[in-house]
Amino acid sequence: MDSEEDHDALLQQAPSPGLPVFPTTSHVLTTPIPKSSEKETVEDVCSRTQKSLDGARKLLPQPIETELELSVLLPYPVYRNVDASYVQKFVEIIRAKIFSFKTSMFVVCQSHTDRQKYYILDGNHRYEGLISNLGANSTTKVYCKVYSPLSREQIFSLCFELTKPRMSLELRFLDQVQLLRKFMKAKRIQPASKIFDSQLELGNALITNPNKEALEVSQWPQESYEVAVSYIVAFHEGKTKDAQPFEILHHANKTLDRMLPDLKAKIFGRQLFKQ
Repeated sequence: MDSEEDHDALLQQAPSPGLPVFPTTSHVLTTPIPKSSEKETVEDVCSRTQKSLDGARKLLPQPIETELELSVLLPYPVYRNVDASYVQKFVEIIRAKIFSFKTSMFVVCQSHTDRQKYYILDGNHRYEGLISNLGANSTTKVYCKVYSPLSREQIFSLCFELTKPRMSLELRFLDQVQLLRKFMKAKRIQPASKIFDSQLELGNALITNPNKEALEVSQWPQESYEVAVSYIVAFHEGKTKDAQPFEILHHANKTLDRMLPDLKAKIFGRQLFKQ
């Protein structure tokens, strides 16, 4: 699993890799907030951030659907970390020749510096599975929804649509925690002493059905956050005494109508706060 520093570097890297540096916002909280005004200050910060996110979403360029070679795709797991066990599932599917190249749609955006390269926003697990079998320089083509170069804000704004149950970007509890923390760091939003309704509203603008406990953990101090992440990882891997069956917790869990339930986040939240 990548460290928090790696996540921060991913978002704050220089423009040379082809993605713009996330802009500094005007609503940075740099001093402690008096308790009497904390709610109002948090509401103001969240309101401005949500408007910025909604504005970026409205300005998204119209994507096109086309085929692209694997050789021009670049991994960019900004929404969730790559899970090796999930990649292995794709490796096995591809080797068994039951992977559908025609129905598996990647979501990518064009590089700012090299217009022949495309960053993978949704499809990083499939990509890793494919290159494990075919190699990163493969000329095999996959179907892609292609956006022209996007700003950091626009990349975040896409997350809401991609995390809808009918889409492929399912976020587990740990994914939600890390994405929310990454978003707050990128926007330089300081943690609050409690979870306010305005924070939940902002979370709902970023992720489809965010988990309240995930939002809380994402704001914990670094030491507590690292302990929580360690526990969640162990829980995911079935290494805790109260671990649930693997198939309940992982990406393959779907209801009969093929919609993804929110069981994973709720289970994690309940178990985590018992510790």
